[in-house]
Amino acid sequence: MKKLLSFLLVPVCLLLCAVGCGKNDEKLEDGKFYTVTEAYESGYLTREQVMSIAYYHNGGREHNEDIMSESYQPLPKAPEKLSEVTDKAIRKNYLEIYLTQEEEATLSDVKLEEYNGTYNDCVAVMIEATYIGYPQSTHTEKIDGINIYYKDGNEIFIWRN
Repeated sequence: MKKLLSFLLVPVCLLLCAVGCGKNDEKLEDGKFYTVTEAYESGYLTREQVMSIAYYHNGGREHNEDIMSESYQPLPKAPEKLSEVTDKAIRKNYLEIYLTQEEEATLSDVKLEEYNGTYNDCVAVMIEATYIGYPQSTHTEKIDGINIYYKDGNEIFIWRN
């Protein structure tokens, strides 16, 4: 009886594992994009995480010298570099959501220009699409006293999966 039960349970367990693995891949492709402000105001990012994003994006303390001491250390990027699977999932998701009007667009038209860290289930990235022109106007996103400086119209997205 134990052998028969084991014989029946093994395929069921394998099937459940396979279904679960498929959901994880699907979940990566079904992420949602937020601005840094939206992610912070929704509680997906803490103030310290926003400070770290600003530090990485601005190239250090610049534009935030009054709130970041000279010894300020941002949260480490963990992972240091995005996996190919996550990179592709973000680009594919971006293409599906934002570039549907561009019929000729492919995954190779979208690249992650900048990676500013992963914080829980939020990935801070700047995305560039080869056929989108970004205005050359500088602006600053101010979030709870933290300045994220942009040199053009492109901005950081928070991709939450």
